[in-house]
Amino acid sequence: MKRWLKMTLLTGCVVCTSLASPEGSAGGILKYHVKVKNDIAVEYWPSTGTPIHTTCTVYLYRPDYSYQVATIAAGATHTFTVNGPHCPARLEGTCQSDYGPPATMYTRCLTGKESWGSGISCTAACWSSDWFIRRSDTRSLHFHKE
Repeated sequence: MKRWLKMTLLTGCVVCTSLASPEGSAGGILKYHVKVKNDIAVEYWPSTGTPIHTTCTVYLYRPDYSYQVATIAAGATHTFTVNGPHCPARLEGTCQSDYGPPATMYTRCLTGKESWGSGISCTAACWSSDWFIRRSDTRSLHFHKE
């Protein structure tokens, strides 16, 4: 009986130590994936039929304002991977077509809140999610979640 108890305690100590180490903690185990698809269709110039592509630069921010950035072509998808206990918090971005000025999108908290402008306070979203960049009826660009 004593040997069984010692083995149980030893196993418990090993598990606790491995979870407390940087390699075994949430920083080494958890990964959050935020997939963003540029769902803006290629449009065509009315008079010439020339294709107009819209490319978007997307920023994925954590609550500490560190970020990852990706440039996503029309119809393409990019998956951000965030390692560790610092969950992602918000998406920001701008899109540029072959013709015309860049368009800034609304900031989108991964928990759902949408706001215009910088400095928005978003709560971290500790889960993976899929987002789409789409054009609204007013032709403005937004991050949508389905």
